[in-house]
Amino acid sequence: MEMSMRKYGMRDIHTVADLFCGTGAVSCMFADIPGITYVWSNDIEPYAVTLTKARLSPPVNAESMLQKYNAKAAGLVVKMGFTGGWIVKHHAIEDSKGRQTFPKQAAVMLDALDAVVPLSNVYARASLLEAILRSSNGMGALNSALHAKYSPNVTPKLLPLSPVSNNKIRHRVTCLDSAFISINKQFDVIYIDPPYTRSSDYTRQYNLLNTIILRDNPAVVGKYNVRKDAKTSSFSLRSKCDSAFKNLIRECAGKCRYICISYALYALIRIDRIHQLLTEHNFNNIKTYTCTLPTYGAPLTAAYEIMIIASHDPQTECKPLSSQCVSRLRKS
Repeated sequence: MEMSMRKYGMRDIHTVADLFCGTGAVSCMFADIPGITYVWSNDIEPYAVTLTKARLSPPVNAESMLQKYNAKAAGLVVKMGFTGGWIVKHHAIEDSKGRQTFPKQAAVMLDALDAVVPLSNVYARASLLEAILRSSNGMGALNSALHAKYSPNVTPKLLPLSPVSNNKIRHRVTCLDSAFISINKQFDVIYIDPPYTRSSDYTRQYNLLNTIILRDNPAVVGKYNVRKDAKTSSFSLRSKCDSAFKNLIRECAGKCRYICISYALYALIRIDRIHQLLTEHNFNNIKTYTCTLPTYGAPLTAAYEIMIIASHDPQTECKPLSSQCVSRLRKS
């Protein structure tokens, strides 16, 4: 991301909107860039909002605080005979093929941690989310974002988050649907990183994390005990993705100096369609950068992630896709 910004020649960046902030890594990256004074982070997922809030404002006594909660949870299990709660009830039971999301012992400790960490402690709740991911046998996709090794057979414990922002700046974190978001402030950069495909439907994949944050004991359905109220993002549905992009880019028009869109060649709408939408809404000097990523078993085209950067300066010239990118698009 930073490399693409430098290539594009972006200058004097002070305010940023990260509209699909996810776990907060990009928001932290922006917050730590010299000269940045304000970051607005947004995501539709409650668990993502919690992680981002924690990363943008970590406490100074994080490690000692987490150790106290670890000790309380261990005492609850060992001394008080605690046998578990929501996670044990819904996610530590083997299915017909002998699979279970958490080993029983790990599930008990995670429920104990959930019981001793108050909802008001955002940083500790975020650490609990990471502990859940590290201990899970079925939610591994986000583990690549964790600083600690994925260890399902180790007793869960709270660990300090990484990355976190080292720059204490003004920030706001909201939980809104970016397909219908209203932007009421001018930004130097608006960064967009939506889901690429139906398989990246985070609401269903990480529904347990939302339950832990909301602590609302929802009705669950299906063999994976998915929240009954789970909804699929418009950006993850082929029938709605184009309209969602159109609405969002229209809302961004006139609200930023630069727009950055992280996407992929194997995603639901074509890269040239995004270029068309940008052009229709007066974004200029459109440039597309590619980077190679590990495929993790995905099709060959999944190795290329796209970064589209454009400006809203009417004096700059709109440029077409590079020949290399067009060649890849035709093969996708």
